[in-house]
Amino acid sequence: MLVLCISLAFSCANIVAPTGGPKDITPPKVKISEPPNYSANVSGNKIQITFNEYVVLEDQANQIVVSPPTEEPPEFNIKGKSIVIDLPKDIRDSITYTIYFGESIRDNNEGNILSGYEYAFSKSNVVDSFSMQGQVYDALTLEPQKGILVMLYTSDDDSMPIKNKPCYLTKTDAGGKFFLKNLKRKKYKIFVLKDMNADMMFNQPTELIAFADSMLTPQYVPVKVDSVAVEDSLSVTRDSIIIPEIIRSTSLYLFIQPDTNQKLLKDRADTYRQFKLFFKYPVKDLKISVTNKQMPENWNTIEYSRGRDSLTCWLSSPDLDTLKCILSDKGIIIDTLEIALKQKPDESKNVKKPSGKGSDDLYDLHKLGISCNANASNRFPYFAPLKLRLSHPGAKTDYSKIILSEKIDSNFVEIKPRTYFPDSNITRTLNLEYKWEAEKTYRLLVLPGAFTDVYGLVNDSLSVSFSTNKPEDYGRLLFTIKPEESNKSFIVQLLKEDKSFLEQRPGVKGQPIIFDNLGPGNYHIRIVIDENNNGKWDAGDYFQKRQPERVFYFPDLINIRANWDTEYDFLF
Repeated sequence: MLVLCISLAFSCANIVAPTGGPKDITPPKVKISEPPNYSANVSGNKIQITFNEYVVLEDQANQIVVSPPTEEPPEFNIKGKSIVIDLPKDIRDSITYTIYFGESIRDNNEGNILSGYEYAFSKSNVVDSFSMQGQVYDALTLEPQKGILVMLYTSDDDSMPIKNKPCYLTKTDAGGKFFLKNLKRKKYKIFVLKDMNADMMFNQPTELIAFADSMLTPQYVPVKVDSVAVEDSLSVTRDSIIIPEIIRSTSLYLFIQPDTNQKLLKDRADTYRQFKLFFKYPVKDLKISVTNKQMPENWNTIEYSRGRDSLTCWLSSPDLDTLKCILSDKGIIIDTLEIALKQKPDESKNVKKPSGKGSDDLYDLHKLGISCNANASNRFPYFAPLKLRLSHPGAKTDYSKIILSEKIDSNFVEIKPRTYFPDSNITRTLNLEYKWEAEKTYRLLVLPGAFTDVYGLVNDSLSVSFSTNKPEDYGRLLFTIKPEESNKSFIVQLLKEDKSFLEQRPGVKGQPIIFDNLGPGNYHIRIVIDENNNGKWDAGDYFQKRQPERVFYFPDLINIRANWDTEYDFLF
């Protein structure tokens, strides 16, 4: 007996967890719930859902949605293998509640997710049984959108999403899909919101939204109740005996509601002789009126960005300290501005040329900086113009001091390119256009004094040698659209592999569109139905009941090879 006890004690002391075997990848399963899922006539204020293993709740605030929303949120606690839900006091008797758990339920050991679990109950003798489903996409990229609120209202009033919380709501899953279940059978306004401040209302200008053109009626779709407890189904009282319908799905497209009120977003004056302004929308006819000083007529030179939503204002009298201005566009005052200007650096304290963002280049205080888009290290595109870029706006150009030469045999022979400033309002970039020969060597010489800027500064010399590449280094794409709606206007957009924009062409049914001089690589094609013929994609407008302009993506990734024509037809 003594030997047996010692043996047992030794054996117990060496118990270890079993090793080996496949990794657990099975999500938790509901063993029983009390009250049973989809119960009617629920009288208590506590729900307990028990699983076959220990679970945790992750990211409750973002994953769990209670529909309809309650004034006070339910409390969720873990007790052993159970989730215990304490219901708030404002649960109504006449409606069915659904708790969408999203991806919050996970097993305690491996973190396996029970995705899409939901629990429904009603305090009345009926569990509402109608539902809606669909998918939410980004209106331009068509990428499915995860974690977006989909909300229902019983009124079609446009102000409902702005002033009221929804009657029902849910969130989209990882694939952008949504399911609104246990609804009463009536018509609903559907509104989609990327809720930036977690208040379930559309009240932030950066919140993405989507909407349906008309009110929608839910349909009956049979619900799969937890199969582990047969007695659960006995407590479920459905609306009535209803024949299932063909399932309808609603697609909704997110966009940012346009705000037509122009606004100055930011000003910056971190560089001597200039300040920059950034606007919410492109400006058309901007006027800057200085109110604290008497300025000469040509006190500034304005350089706009390509989209005209920002500008650089170069000052002809740079030794000012502060400007107070009124900004107006097409006669409408946008904003007032007081800006402290960057002062001239003390050269005695800055013996070295500083570098970095916002730094002052002492070289630019005495000479006009000049750069070129060609160099000896890289082959220059045979189809592109040569560009000279000035550090300040130019006032005068001496073209005799700009010499372009082509290497013939061992000698450089001067050639005459076409020279022009592409923007006549701001002379900072000079184009030199020439029909370059393939795989030829050229030399550009810019002599001192070729350019004089608005401050009377002149450039130093610049010498650049470069060689061109050849047409065979590039490929061509010939793309033909064949739309079903031939009476529409189309824009065909070429995108990089990451779907960033490259260029676009107007599209005509049945006529090939040629994108030439494309570097080898992968590309996408996007088609925009240009409803208003303005040559660009337009977002929707909720208050004008206008959906975003429709887009289509060619389904295949297009591979362009050097010295090769690639042809595609697209039926849509």
